[in-house]
Amino acid sequence: RDYFSERLKTEFQNAKKGGYKLSLAMCDVDNFKVFNDTYGHLFGDEILKKIAWTIKAYIRKGDIFARYGGEEFVILFPRTDLAEAFEISERLRQAVAKIPIGDTKETYTVTLSFGVSCFDDCATNERELVRSADHALYKAKAAGRNCVMKAKLQKTTESPK
Repeated sequence: RDYFSERLKTEFQNAKKGGYKLSLAMCDVDNFKVFNDTYGHLFGDEILKKIAWTIKAYIRKGDIFARYGGEEFVILFPRTDLAEAFEISERLRQAVAKIPIGDTKETYTVTLSFGVSCFDDCATNERELVRSADHALYKAKAAGRNCVMKAKLQKTTESPK
């Protein structure tokens, strides 16, 4: 998490100075506690490792991926707008849902819920970027899990009349 905090600070300053978009996706393993409680923490660790390997394989070289908390992960997408971050997160969600977890006798699948935000569409500072992605993640959980939700836009552009 310290690594992520440092990279967020640096990337945010770069985006602000360079005048480009910086998106953040926050994801959480759906019903992770059930897996841990039912099959044990070693099984839970296997789930987290497979998710991490899958996400690392799908993100771009310049994207920053980190574990944020228990079963939460974050991904910073420099030079990426909200729509593109949403699309990438949707591909990640689908890829993780296909991972077989377990042994040859019993395999399971897990799903992820995502919240996606973007500087400067949804947030004007680092704290708001994280908070708005987290809020969108809660919306994804409330919507039934296994989905991607966008953060609320802070400003709207009006079309000329």
